[in-house]
Amino acid sequence: MGCPMKKKVKIITDCICDLSNDFLQSQEVDVVRFYLTIDSRRFMDGYEISVSNVIEHYEENKTKIISKVPSPEEYAQIYREQLETSETVIHYTISSLISNSYKLANEGRELLGEDASKVFIVNTLTLSSGISFLILQACDMKKRGYNAETIVQESKELISKVHVSFVSRNADYLEINGRVTPFIASFVRTFRLRPVFYMDNGKLSVLRFEHGSREKYIKKYVRRQLKHKEKIDPERVFITHAACSKDEVDRIVAEVRSIIDFKYVHVCTTSATVACNCGAKTVGVIFKYKD
Repeated sequence: MGCPMKKKVKIITDCICDLSNDFLQSQEVDVVRFYLTIDSRRFMDGYEISVSNVIEHYEENKTKIISKVPSPEEYAQIYREQLETSETVIHYTISSLISNSYKLANEGRELLGEDASKVFIVNTLTLSSGISFLILQACDMKKRGYNAETIVQESKELISKVHVSFVSRNADYLEINGRVTPFIASFVRTFRLRPVFYMDNGKLSVLRFEHGSREKYIKKYVRRQLKHKEKIDPERVFITHAACSKDEVDRIVAEVRSIIDFKYVHVCTTSATVACNCGAKTVGVIFKYKD
C-alpha cells in the first residue's frame, strides 16, 4: 500500500485560544500547550493543570505562577510532526506584544531548513477568544479548499475587526505577573475598582474602571461593550470566563442577548495560562465589528 495522501492545510494554535476541546477535535485543530511553573514544578496547561488548580493555588498562597511557551526546538518538533501528514501548517499565536510565543515559534520554524516555507505563523495581535474568530474563519476556508497563503491573508485582514476586552475583580493576578504596574494595582485596591482591559493593537491596555456590586459592574461592563450595536456583527459572540458559576454565566448570556440577539453565543472557560494572568471570576465579551 502507498503512503496516505497528505492534507492540504493543517491548523494549529496556542492553548490560550480558549476554544473547547470538542470543537478543536471536530475541526482537527491541534493545540500548542504552554507550561505553568508553580513552586519550581512545571505543568502542561490543559493536561496537568486546570483553571481551578490555578485559582485554588493563588487564593491559598498568593504566589506567582509563571507561564512559559515551548522552546524553539519544541516548536520545530511540533511542525515536523504536522508536516508528516500535511503539506502546509498554519500556526496562530497569541500577540507578540504580550508573549514571546510568536518569536520562539519563528525561531523553531527556521530550524526546519527547506521545510520552513511550508509553515505559516500568524501573529494574531490578540488573545483568548479573539484568536477563536481567526480559527473559525480558517477552518471554514480550509473546508472550502483554500490554500494556506489565502487563509493567512484573510486572517490578517480579520484581525483589526476583532474586539477583545474583559473585566476583572481586581488587578492582583495581573500585578503579580507583571501585566500591570503596582501603581494601577494599588489604585484599584484603594478605591475598590474593577478594571476593564482590552487589546489595543496587540497590547493589553486599561480601558476604564467599573465599580459597585458584582452583578452591577458586570452588567455595566456588558452594556458599555455592546453600546454601539449597529457596528457589531451579530453573527457570533464569545463569553469567556475564569471559573464563574453557571448561574452567573446564564445571567450574562441573557444580558448580552437582551442587547444584541447574536446568532451564536459561545460560552468558553479560559485556559489555565489565561486564568493565572487575569484572575478568578474574570469575564470577557468578545465580538467582531461588521465589515
